[in-house]
Amino acid sequence: MAATSLKRQATKMKTNGSSKTKTRTEEVYRKAAKLFRESGYVRTTMNDIAQALEIQKGSLYYYVKDKQSLLFVILDRITDTLLDTVKDFPLDNLSSQEKLTRLMHQHVLNVLEYHNEVPLLIYEAKHLRLEMAGI
Repeated sequence: MAATSLKRQATKMKTNGSSKTKTRTEEVYRKAAKLFRESGYVRTTMNDIAQALEIQKGSLYYYVKDKQSLLFVILDRITDTLLDTVKDFPLDNLSSQEKLTRLMHQHVLNVLEYHNEVPLLIYEAKHLRLEMAGI
């Protein structure tokens, strides 16, 4: 499956359903990211995620296709979020040093706010299949 097709699937997974379903889907992403950070992607099972959510393992598949897609969506979402925080960052008329200082400050704020997701970009992205990683 092409990366663009997976991107569309990720977007669909992110936006479908009622507000209650969206809230629950957000919880699935948050809990999975936390478990992936704490135990690692490989060691975390779908059963672990279901237990953390206090649902049956089969119910988890209502929200996500599989563990690989779950990691893809988490990484896709955090990448979009991080890029959005600096995309329209006001840097005009600033010295290079001031630009760098402000961007570094924003980066630290992002790492603190998204402390479960950011490490996944560094340590767990390698577990995506090549077609999911867009390579």
